[in-house]
Amino acid sequence: AFNEESIKNAKARAEIEAKNAFEYLKSKLNSFSNAFFIGTAPELYIRETRHIQGEYILQASDLLSGINFEDKIAMASYPVDIQSTNKNNNGQIIFKPDQYSIPYRCIVPKNIDNLFIIGKSASYSSVAAGSARVVPVGMVVGESAGTIAVYSIKNSLTPRNIIGNNKALKEITDKLVNQGVYLPDYTPNSDYANMTGFEEISELVNYGIISGGYDNNFKFDSIATQIESLDIIKNFASRKYGMNVSKINQRLEAYSSQDEIDAVTLIRMIYSIKNDDN
Repeated sequence: AFNEESIKNAKARAEIEAKNAFEYLKSKLNSFSNAFFIGTAPELYIRETRHIQGEYILQASDLLSGINFEDKIAMASYPVDIQSTNKNNNGQIIFKPDQYSIPYRCIVPKNIDNLFIIGKSASYSSVAAGSARVVPVGMVVGESAGTIAVYSIKNSLTPRNIIGNNKALKEITDKLVNQGVYLPDYTPNSDYANMTGFEEISELVNYGIISGGYDNNFKFDSIATQIESLDIIKNFASRKYGMNVSKINQRLEAYSSQDEIDAVTLIRMIYSIKNDDN
C-alpha cells in the first residue's frame, strides 16, 4: 500500500479489467445493450494491507470458537473470506463464524498512546481480517471508539489505562448498549472448542490452511483427494514460510487429480517443495 509504482500499475490493470468486464456484459446481456462506460473510481481499493499491532491480535481461531471477550466493543459473524490474489489462487472461505466478539484491546496500539486503530488496519491477523474487515463491523468499532474517546477524556484516562479497568469497561459497555450497540452476554458455540485436537485445528485455521466453506464442513472424517492436499500444502508453505505460490504450483502440477491421497504420494508432494528457497 506504500509502493506508489505498484499502486499505479495495479490501477492501470484494474481499469483494463473493468473495461473488459463491461464489454463482456454488454455483449451478453440485453439489459446492457444501451450502457456505456463512464470511467473508474479515482482510487484503488486495497483490500488487505498492513495491520498495526495492538494490545491483542484477533486470530481466526477466536472467530471459530466464538470467544466472548470481557472487553468486547463489537460483534461480528461475516464468513472468513480470503479472496484470490493471483491467477494461481482461487481464494477460499475458511469458515463461517456463528458469532464472535472484537475486544477493545484490538484498537489500542501496543506502543503508541492516545490513538485508536479503526477499520482494516486494526489489530487483526490477516486471516481473521477476512471477516472482521467488513464495513458494518468497522462502523460499530468506530462508534465504540468514538464513545470511548469521549469517556477517556472526561475521566482523565488514556486508552491504555482503560485496559483491565473493570469499572471503566463496565461503564463503557453500559453506555454502548444504551446507544444501541449489540453487545450480548452470550455463551460461545463449543462445537469446535470442545473437540479433540482443537489446538492443532486452531493453528491450521489461523494460517488459513484448512477450509470449511460456508457450511463449516472441514471434512475431518473424509479421505482427502490429491487436489485438496495440494491446496493445504500450498497454503501452508506460502503463509507459514512465504514460499512462492507459482513455483509451488509448478512443482505440484502432477498432483491435481481427484484421486484419494495416500501416504507415499503425500510425502512426495511435500518433498518436492521442501527445498524451495522462495
